[in-house]
Amino acid sequence: DELKWKKTVFILFTVLFALVCLVIGSLYLFKDEIKTITTGLTNSQPPYQCPGNSSRTIAEPASFNDCNCYTGHQRENDKCTKFVEKYKCPSNSAPTTIETASSEDCDCYDGYQRENGKCTMIETPPEPDVDYNS
Repeated sequence: DELKWKKTVFILFTVLFALVCLVIGSLYLFKDEIKTITTGLTNSQPPYQCPGNSSRTIAEPASFNDCNCYTGHQRENDKCTKFVEKYKCPSNSAPTTIETASSEDCDCYDGYQRENGKCTMIETPPEPDVDYNS
């Protein structure tokens, strides 16, 4: 009975030794991969943070696409800038600059003139009645 117990202990220690050797061998074989994984875990970049005037749409945003601009702000070059409504020229004029800020940046069409900041139709006086028969 004691011999049986000694054999069991011997087998258990042999198996345990084999497992330890297997683990050590695996660690040695995959040392580069393990180093890459552990380095990646310790040197990972901090999580992305949404810029000012915005809030995140998910718990951990990965980029600006996971952020929403606050009301009154617009998305522009990965930032949320205050929304400024651009001036639109009236239908009887055309913009003279890329960024129209007021009616001064609009040119009146032919047949219209600027009057008090607006383009009004030029009224031509009627031609006098001429009697060509006399």
